[in-house]
Amino acid sequence: MSADSRRSAGPGLVLVNVLLALLAAGLFAKTWLQVGNTLHSNGHWKSAKVGLSHGILGSVSFLTTRTALFRERLDLGAWHGHHELRWHEILDPERIELRFRLPGEGTFTVMLGDDRVGFDAVRFSRSPGLSGGCFRVAPGGRFEGHTGLLGSSPGELDPEWHRFEWRSGQVFLDGKGLGSCGPTPRAGVQLALRSTAGRKAWVDDLRIVTRDGRVIEEGFANRRGAAAVGLLALLLVVGAAGVVWFGSNATRERGEVSGGAVLLLAQLVLVAIAALSFATEWIYLGRLHPEQPDFAGYENHIEYEGEIVPRLAREHPLVPPAPGVRRIVFLGSSQTWGSGAATAEEPWVTRLERGWNETGPPGKPVECINAGIPAFTGPQILPLWKETWSAWAPELVVVDLGNNDRDPEALEQALDELATFNEGRGIYTVFVLEPNTIEARGEESLAGLQERHDILRKVGVRHGLPVLDLHEALVARRDEGFLWWDRVHLTSFGHQIMAEELARLLGAVPPFSLDHSARP
Repeated sequence: MSADSRRSAGPGLVLVNVLLALLAAGLFAKTWLQVGNTLHSNGHWKSAKVGLSHGILGSVSFLTTRTALFRERLDLGAWHGHHELRWHEILDPERIELRFRLPGEGTFTVMLGDDRVGFDAVRFSRSPGLSGGCFRVAPGGRFEGHTGLLGSSPGELDPEWHRFEWRSGQVFLDGKGLGSCGPTPRAGVQLALRSTAGRKAWVDDLRIVTRDGRVIEEGFANRRGAAAVGLLALLLVVGAAGVVWFGSNATRERGEVSGGAVLLLAQLVLVAIAALSFATEWIYLGRLHPEQPDFAGYENHIEYEGEIVPRLAREHPLVPPAPGVRRIVFLGSSQTWGSGAATAEEPWVTRLERGWNETGPPGKPVECINAGIPAFTGPQILPLWKETWSAWAPELVVVDLGNNDRDPEALEQALDELATFNEGRGIYTVFVLEPNTIEARGEESLAGLQERHDILRKVGVRHGLPVLDLHEALVARRDEGFLWWDRVHLTSFGHQIMAEELARLLGAVPPFSLDHSARP
C-alpha cells in the first residue's frame, strides 16, 4: 500500500478503531456488572428464608450468587425454588405492576401485608393440585378465604410472559380485569414475591406507584457504578491497544504494516475476547450454582454433626429416663432436625412434645429427643444410635428417612440392623416415609423417592413394624398453605401440619398410646 493510500485510509481506520474500542469496553463492562449482579449487592430485597431459626441449605446462596439474577431478571426458581422475597421498604402502594413467567410447573404469588396480621395474596398456578386465585395468608402461612380469579389457575395460564397489575384492590392480567382481591392496599405494608417450585419462575420490570406519587422501578439489572466500570474497561482496552502499538514499532518503521492496521487487528482480537466472555457468562456461567458460595456476612443457621452431637450430650445425658417419663427419640436428617422452622419452638418434633404434654395426664410427661442431623443418611445414623444414643433407652424410636439415601441397598441394610438392634433391647420402632413436595418434580426423581419409601415399607413388614405414610398425608394437604421451602424442608406451617399428621397416625399404633388426644 502506498503512503498516499495509507493516509487516505487513516481517518476511516481511526473511526473504526474508536468504535471497536468502545464496543470491547462495553462488552467487558457488561460482563463484569453481570458477574457482580446478586440480590445481596442489589440491596432492595430481603429473603424470608434467611434468618430462620433452623436454616436451609441454599437460602443464603440465593442472595449472594448471581444465579438468581441470571440475564438480569429475577428467577425465584433458582437454588431449589420456593423463595419468598420482600421489598426492603414499608410501602403505601397505589399500584403495583410487574411481568412474570412460569415456563413450566410452578406457582407465582404476589402478596401485600405484614407478619402481624397476614397478607392479601394473588397466586397464579401452572401446577395441578395447587389452585390459583385470591386468598388471605394468615401469619404462619395458612391460606384463608380463597376465591378463584379467571386466568389464575392451571390450564388457564400459558407459559409466556404476562403483565400483572394490582390497582386499588383490583387485579389485572395482560390488561384484562380478573376481579377484586382484598381491600384497597393500606399504608405500612410489605410487598412479597413467592414461588412454590424448583423450576423457573421469572419476574421482571417491577413498578410501584405510591399514594404520594413516588415511582419505584426495579429491572434487576446491575447499574451500580456502571460509569466507573465502563471507564475502567475503556482504559484497559486503550492500554492493551497501546501495548500492541509500541510492540509493533519496528514492523511499522519498516513500512511492512500501517499503525491503523495494527490497531485494527488488536481491537478485533479484544472485541472477540470481550464477546466470548459476555456470551459465556450470559448463556452458561451465570446460571451455575457455585459449590462454595460466599456467605457475605450472613449467619449460617444450620447445625451439623459437629455441633449437634455435643449439644445432645449436654442436654440429654446418656442414661435411661426418670421413672414416669415417656421418652421418644426421633432419628432422621434435616427435616427431622427442623430445617425451615422460623423459631426454636416450631419444628415438628418440638410441637409434638409440647402438644402431648399440654393435653396429657398429670405425672406422665413425654420427653422427645430430636436426634436429626442435616444431610445424614441411614448408614450414618446407625452407628451413632447403636454405639451412643441407644443408652437413652427410650420406649419408642421414630425413624424419618428417604430423601438423602441415594443407595437403596445401604438404606435397607441400615434399617434392618436398626430394627433388629431395637428388638433385642425392647425398644419399639416406627418408620416414617419422609414427605417431599411433588410439585415440579421429574419422573426419575419421584421414582427414586418411591423406591426408598418402598424399602422402608419392606423392612417394616419384615420386622412387623408400623410404617407411617407422612408423604401422602402432606400431599393431600399441600394446598392449605405454604408448606415447603424446597422439595424436603418444611415451612413453619408445614411443621405444624407434619406434627398434626404424625400425632394422628401415631395415635393409631396399638403398641404405643399416650392415652390422650394429641394436639401439637
